[in-house]
Amino acid sequence: MTDPFERYRTDTLILLVGGNPLPNYVAAHLLAHPASQIVLIHSEGTHERAKLLEQVLRCEGRTATALAHVNEADPASIFQQVQAVAQQHPSGSIGLNYTGGTKAMSVHAYRALEQARPQAIFSYLDARRLSMVIDRTDCLPIEQRVAVSLDTLLELHGLGSKKQQMKRETPAPALPTTRAALLKVHTDKQQHKDWRKWCQQHLRCQDGRHKSDGDLNKLTIDDVTVPDVQAALAQLQAWGWACTVADVTVPDIKAALQHDAPGVPLLKDILKRKGSGIAKWLEGDWFEEYVFGCVQACIADRAACDLAMTINPTIGSTDFEFDIGFMYGHQFFGISVTTDHTKSLCKSKLLEAVVRTEQLGGAEARCALVCCANAEIVDKLKDEVQGLPNETLIRVFGAQQIDQLAVHLDQWITEASQGA
Repeated sequence: MTDPFERYRTDTLILLVGGNPLPNYVAAHLLAHPASQIVLIHSEGTHERAKLLEQVLRCEGRTATALAHVNEADPASIFQQVQAVAQQHPSGSIGLNYTGGTKAMSVHAYRALEQARPQAIFSYLDARRLSMVIDRTDCLPIEQRVAVSLDTLLELHGLGSKKQQMKRETPAPALPTTRAALLKVHTDKQQHKDWRKWCQQHLRCQDGRHKSDGDLNKLTIDDVTVPDVQAALAQLQAWGWACTVADVTVPDIKAALQHDAPGVPLLKDILKRKGSGIAKWLEGDWFEEYVFGCVQACIADRAACDLAMTINPTIGSTDFEFDIGFMYGHQFFGISVTTDHTKSLCKSKLLEAVVRTEQLGGAEARCALVCCANAEIVDKLKDEVQGLPNETLIRVFGAQQIDQLAVHLDQWITEASQGA
């Protein structure tokens, strides 16, 4: 198959480095030959980003990479530097991708190169259409032509050390019956309330901290009750997802644990965790694992995907955790997960995830919140993001979508990867 980008690749490619180096990285792969000279035009504020980008490109074998500093507030500085690059490479084709940098840098760089080399190829990455626009000539969908790994994304941001913390596989054991029972609990308001009350009483101290390892390590199946629990529902496994919330009056989590680990009384042995790990699993890690499994199913037949749990980038002075994140081509999908069903906490997690996802993945990034809120709260959360520049890139999945979450996620990924 003919590569539509081949005719637009140049011997020298000038990139304007902005606050997020990911678009520059994509442009370098689409618009430069392996041996092309890549010149990274940067300001004082983006110098470190340019160095990181240069380092990543050099590690990939693109050694013909150079940095060029400009004063972004001085049009003459930008104009002269770009013309100097053109003069240093008088032979061969030359191109400018002006996706990054400020508007002033784009305008003056464009003007300088157009004057020096009228036949230059000008381009920019259209985040809305997920396409590379060749000035006055063409608009080429990028699709999944540039497969960026999560490791590479973090390295572009100077967060290479964080990649060691990511989890690539769902921890064992899967405990399918227990997770099914917990899902039923969290799709019913009263059961959810009862379960949260139990967790507070049995897993946490009065000040909100998790109880000591010694106390939590002694928890047994007999301790796992919910106030006013009725008879254990032995039919739970047989019903599977055909069972509706209306069918389940008060699920008994203890019965589910007994089914998953017959004859094993201690929770630390059932969950393969100790101390606070037991509390974290019962309070919400089980839900993250469930969502992770749904995402795995969605991307199994998709190429150019890279998935992980627990991505902990420090963006600026703020530590933030993406519960689940994956790359699909050059797009970053950040997913925040919570078992909470209240508008206040879900809103807080959603808005923070929106900001952090774009900081890491740029304007092409996609963000979702998976929570246990009812339809009314989900609609209110959607209203909260109306008017944001990237509102169409944000999704909220609540209690009504939980039992068919993989289907809903698959539809979201398909739509989000096609552009507007």
